[in-house]
Amino acid sequence: MRPPLRLLALLCLLLANLALAQRCEAEMRAPFSAELFPQPATGRSAAKLLQRALDLLEPSLPPLRRVIDLPVARDDPDYDTFSYLADRELLPHPWPAEAFSLEAWRVATARLADWYGLAAPAFDEPAPSNEALLASLLELIEGASRAPQPVALLAADLRDGSRIAFWATLRNHGIYPRMIVLHPPEEPIDLRRNIGAALERLSTCATTLTNYVYAPADTAERLFLATNESRMVIVGGVPPLSQEIFEVPAGDETAYLTFRAHEVFGKERYTALFIGPSVGIPTLLRLLPQVRTNMSPKEIIDFLGG
Repeated sequence: MRPPLRLLALLCLLLANLALAQRCEAEMRAPFSAELFPQPATGRSAAKLLQRALDLLEPSLPPLRRVIDLPVARDDPDYDTFSYLADRELLPHPWPAEAFSLEAWRVATARLADWYGLAAPAFDEPAPSNEALLASLLELIEGASRAPQPVALLAADLRDGSRIAFWATLRNHGIYPRMIVLHPPEEPIDLRRNIGAALERLSTCATTLTNYVYAPADTAERLFLATNESRMVIVGGVPPLSQEIFEVPAGDETAYLTFRAHEVFGKERYTALFIGPSVGIPTLLRLLPQVRTNMSPKEIIDFLGG
């Protein structure tokens, strides 16, 4: 006898969620030794696991504020981890370094979950293992993966429309709207025939890109630099930039988007903001014939407007 269709649908959903959790589990475990996870959690291990989850959910997230009052000294080996979380408002006080604080963990995960309109996973273990913290974070990542996803911006070379001139992910939903510009891939991806390959490359275990805007490079730029008042500001890079926050000189945007500018040459990615008037309906209507997308004009306007 065939199982009911509803049962099959639920089974497919369960398997899909399980696959997502497994993929993110591998990403979460990768930076750590296997011996870490059965051990009792401490403030240090909790901070490291939380930062790893944050890196997967919100890559290249700039600071939301600057915090200098940390639970460890500047010469502590884990100073950068504590500082990173504190600057992104995910290190509630007090957060002891050597002991696990259930209250601090609940506050931090509740803040992170709230960015995606979620409630934090229930957690009641006062003395958990790192494995238990991992399981809780994987549950949070799974829930966040159903929030609005980034949009891929695929800019084609003006001389060869199948070649990537520059590409980026537009993260206009969430705690910090921004564009993450990635170095173009070494191997060619034919944008005219295989948009899916580009979307797959830009996706992660926590974010699956399905929406895209594909356009010639000059058109793609005009979607963001709609008027002479619009400005491109870079707010961080990987590896770190010599100057983490600066405004790109007007007219030099192409050199930065294509990683030819000295400040971003050789970098893996950087985060950019566009300050000033966003693209309006008349401008967008003029540009639309040059744009290939699976989004409606209204969706594009709403998205570009943040």
